[in-house]
Amino acid sequence: MDYWGRLGTSSELTLERPPLGLVTLSGINVVVMVELPQTNDSSVAQYIVRTPCGRSQRAIGGELIKDIQIVIDPGHGGIDGGAGYFGLREHSVNLSVSEALKTELTQGV
Repeated sequence: MDYWGRLGTSSELTLERPPLGLVTLSGINVVVMVELPQTNDSSVAQYIVRTPCGRSQRAIGGELIKDIQIVIDPGHGGIDGGAGYFGLREHSVNLSVSEALKTELTQGV
Protein backbone atom coordinates (compact mmCIF):
# COMPACT_ATOMS: atom_id res chain seq x y z
CA MET A 1 0.00 0.00 0.00
CA ASP A 2 1.13 3.51 -0.56
CA TYR A 3 0.91 6.45 1.85
CA TRP A 4 -2.71 7.04 0.83
CA GLY A 5 -3.76 3.45 1.61
CA ARG A 6 -4.15 2.41 -2.01
CA LEU A 7 -2.82 -0.83 -3.36
CA GLY A 8 0.10 -0.50 -5.70
CA THR A 9 2.92 -2.73 -6.80
CA SER A 10 4.02 -3.39 -3.21
CA SER A 11 2.22 -4.88 -0.24
CA GLU A 12 4.17 -2.69 2.20
CA LEU A 13 2.67 0.41 3.80
CA THR A 14 5.04 3.37 3.76
CA LEU A 15 4.43 6.15 6.26
CA GLU A 16 6.87 8.62 4.75
CA ARG A 17 4.86 11.66 3.75
CA PRO A 18 5.19 12.53 0.07
CA PRO A 19 6.54 16.04 -0.50
CA LEU A 20 3.84 17.15 -2.95
CA GLY A 21 0.54 16.03 -4.34
CA LEU A 22 -1.00 17.05 -7.65
CA VAL A 23 -4.55 17.17 -8.93
CA THR A 24 -4.17 16.46 -12.64
CA LEU A 25 -6.12 18.30 -15.31
CA SER A 26 -8.45 15.28 -15.45
CA GLY A 27 -9.07 15.54 -11.67
CA ILE A 28 -6.99 12.57 -10.48
CA ASN A 29 -4.94 12.89 -7.26
CA VAL A 30 -1.34 11.74 -7.72
CA VAL A 31 1.98 11.99 -5.87
CA VAL A 32 4.68 14.17 -7.44
CA MET A 33 7.94 12.26 -7.64
CA VAL A 34 9.90 14.83 -9.70
CA GLU A 35 9.12 18.27 -11.06
CA LEU A 36 10.69 18.47 -14.52
CA PRO A 37 12.57 21.59 -15.61
CA GLN A 38 10.55 23.83 -17.89
CA THR A 39 11.67 24.14 -21.47
CA ASN A 40 11.74 27.44 -23.33
CA ASP A 41 8.83 26.43 -25.56
CA SER A 42 6.50 25.41 -22.69
CA SER A 43 5.11 27.53 -19.88
CA VAL A 44 3.14 24.59 -18.42
CA ALA A 45 4.75 22.68 -15.57
CA GLN A 46 5.50 19.00 -16.13
CA TYR A 47 5.98 16.29 -13.52
CA ILE A 48 6.79 12.64 -13.10
CA VAL A 49 4.05 11.33 -10.82
CA ARG A 50 3.02 8.09 -9.18
CA THR A 51 -0.46 7.16 -10.33
CA PRO A 52 -3.09 5.66 -7.99
CA CYS A 53 -2.18 2.18 -9.30
CA GLY A 54 1.51 2.74 -8.42
CA ARG A 55 2.99 3.43 -11.86
CA SER A 56 5.25 6.33 -12.81
CA GLN A 57 3.92 8.63 -15.51
CA ARG A 58 4.48 12.10 -16.94
CA ALA A 59 1.80 14.65 -16.05
CA ILE A 60 1.44 18.02 -17.74
CA GLY A 61 -0.17 20.85 -15.80
CA GLY A 62 -2.50 20.46 -12.85
CA GLU A 63 -2.80 22.00 -9.40
CA LEU A 64 -0.13 21.34 -6.76
CA ILE A 65 -1.27 20.39 -3.27
CA LYS A 66 1.30 21.37 -0.65
CA ASP A 67 -0.48 21.11 2.70
CA ILE A 68 -2.12 17.72 3.06
CA GLN A 69 -4.14 17.01 6.19
CA ILE A 70 -4.84 13.44 7.30
CA VAL A 71 -7.95 12.64 9.33
CA ILE A 72 -7.94 9.40 11.32
CA ASP A 73 -11.45 8.20 12.17
CA PRO A 74 -11.45 4.95 14.15
CA GLY A 75 -15.24 4.68 13.86
CA HIS A 76 -17.57 2.99 16.35
CA GLY A 77 -18.00 4.56 19.71
CA GLY A 78 -20.60 5.23 22.33
CA ILE A 79 -23.25 2.52 22.30
CA ASP A 80 -22.10 1.05 18.95
CA GLY A 81 -19.01 -1.00 19.72
CA GLY A 82 -18.92 -2.64 16.30
CA ALA A 83 -18.45 -6.33 15.64
CA GLY A 84 -16.92 -8.60 18.23
CA TYR A 85 -15.24 -11.98 18.44
CA PHE A 86 -14.65 -13.77 21.74
CA GLY A 87 -14.96 -10.56 23.75
CA LEU A 88 -12.70 -8.46 21.53
CA ARG A 89 -14.71 -5.49 20.23
CA GLU A 90 -14.06 -3.67 16.99
CA HIS A 91 -13.97 -0.24 18.66
CA SER A 92 -11.09 -1.32 20.92
CA VAL A 93 -8.99 -2.55 18.01
CA ASN A 94 -9.81 0.45 15.80
CA LEU A 95 -8.93 2.94 18.54
CA SER A 96 -5.63 1.21 19.34
CA VAL A 97 -4.63 1.09 15.67
CA SER A 98 -5.69 4.73 15.16
CA GLU A 99 -3.61 5.90 18.12
CA ALA A 100 -0.57 3.93 16.89
CA LEU A 101 -1.02 5.39 13.40
CA LYS A 102 -1.22 8.92 14.80
CA THR A 103 2.01 8.34 16.73
CA GLU A 104 3.79 7.09 13.60
CA LEU A 105 2.52 9.93 11.43
CA THR A 106 3.42 12.69 13.90
CA GLN A 107 6.95 11.53 14.71
CA GLY A 108 9.43 14.06 13.45
CA VAL A 109 6.78 16.61 12.50
